[in-house]
Amino acid sequence: NKRMAPLISFIIPFFGNADKDLLAESLASIQEQGLKENEEYEVLICDDSGLGIGGARNNGLSRAKGRYIMFVDADDRLLPNSINTQIINTLKIENPDVFTLGFLTQEKENAPKLTFSYQCYESGAQYLLKHKFLGSVWRHFIRRELIATQKLHFSTNRYHQDEAFILQCYLHAKCTLISSWPIYLYNQHASSVTHQKDVRMQQTRIEDFGGELILLKQYLETTPLSIVQHEALERRISFLTIDYLRQLHRNRCKIAACRERIQQLKAVKLLPLPNRGYGWKYQLARLTFNLLTAL
Repeated sequence: NKRMAPLISFIIPFFGNADKDLLAESLASIQEQGLKENEEYEVLICDDSGLGIGGARNNGLSRAKGRYIMFVDADDRLLPNSINTQIINTLKIENPDVFTLGFLTQEKENAPKLTFSYQCYESGAQYLLKHKFLGSVWRHFIRRELIATQKLHFSTNRYHQDEAFILQCYLHAKCTLISSWPIYLYNQHASSVTHQKDVRMQQTRIEDFGGELILLKQYLETTPLSIVQHEALERRISFLTIDYLRQLHRNRCKIAACRERIQQLKAVKLLPLPNRGYGWKYQLARLTFNLLTAL
C-alpha cells in the first residue's frame, strides 16, 4: 500500500559548525510533542550544498512530503506539548494556507500559557494591510501546495532570505489563521547570526538586506497582483525600507557607504518613502528619512 503523506514536514537546516547538542534538543522537542511519526509528521535535517541556510531550506522543500511545512532552526526548539490536538484539528478542519502561531524567547520560556484561540483572515494580504509583521520563517504552518504552486524558494548565500519568502507566502495565501498560542522557543544565543558584532558580518547583513529589498521592489513591479496584494506588499516594503535605513545608522555605516546605498534605493524608487496612511509613527519616520536622504 502507498503510504499516506504526513500532515507536517518539519525542516531543520543543519550544516557547517552548527552545534550538534542544540540540534539534538531541537529534534527531541519535536519528537516529544506526542504526534504520530510518519502519519502526523516527518523531520528533514537538511544540508546546504554550499548555498547557505536558504539552500538548506530549499533542499528540505524539495524532499518534503507533508501537507504543511514548518521550518525549525537547529538552535531553537518547540515548546513542550504546544502542538496539541486543537492545533492538529484546526489544520485539518480549517485547511488554511498559512497558520501562524506565537513564540517565546528564553527569558519568557516559563510564562503561563494563554487559552488557545485564533483569528481567521480571508487572505494573507488582508492581514498584511493592517498589521505589523515579523519576517521570520519559523512558527508558521505553510501549505506545501501553496509553496509549489507559487514556485516559492529561498535566496541562497544571503542573510535575510526568509523575509521575502514568508512575505510571498502571505501575499498569495487565501485562508490565513493567526494565533498568539506559543509553540516556538527562539534561542537568542551569542553565536547566532543576528547577534554577531563582527564588522564584516554586519556589513554583509546590511548588503543582503538591501538586496532583498530591491528584489521585493522588482517583485512588486513585475508580478501580476490584486489591488489588495499590491497595497499590502507596498506597505511592507515601506516599513522594511525604514528598518534598513535604521540599520545603516545603528551599525555606524560610513557616510560615503550610506550615500551610495541611499542612491541605490532612490534608483529603484524605494526612496523617497510614499505618503500613505500607515499611522503617525510611519509618517514621522517618512518625513525624517525623506528629509535626511534628500540632503
